[in-house]
Amino acid sequence: VLLSAVQLIASGQAAPGTIDGAKNPELIPDNVAFRVMFLMISDGTAPMSRSARLGYMEKAFLTEKQVDIVIDAANHYRIVTNAATRKGVQAKPKAPVTKEAESLFLAEWSRLQADVDRQLAGILRALETDLGQDDYGKLLHFVRTKVKAETTYGKQ
Repeated sequence: VLLSAVQLIASGQAAPGTIDGAKNPELIPDNVAFRVMFLMISDGTAPMSRSARLGYMEKAFLTEKQVDIVIDAANHYRIVTNAATRKGVQAKPKAPVTKEAESLFLAEWSRLQADVDRQLAGILRALETDLGQDDYGKLLHFVRTKVKAETTYGKQ
């Protein structure tokens, strides 16, 4: 969903219901902005260099050790999303697709997404504990001001 919205914005077209965080950051949910940040700074298929991660996180006003804690949380989130994606791909019905098979797949996909949402909430609670309330507040401010401003979000 995020990628398709970003592609449309980059091409100068916005899908109906697309939120441009540069214009309306308050309309992007915090959990969506955390997902974007986590996927950006985690050890993914093309991870950012350590210096790039530290540079990106600089405006969060966290120590290098605290940024490492955030990166660990981001890596945990990436593992969770990768596992859910693999399960979703495995659950996808093969052609020809019946209405029943499609319905079962959509139910499974919803269950997987709900599980990812629950795990994200747990990761964020652990992050608040690990950073402490004040420093988690700095991170939340960073997410709400910088990450949301750079995010385009569209619900499908």
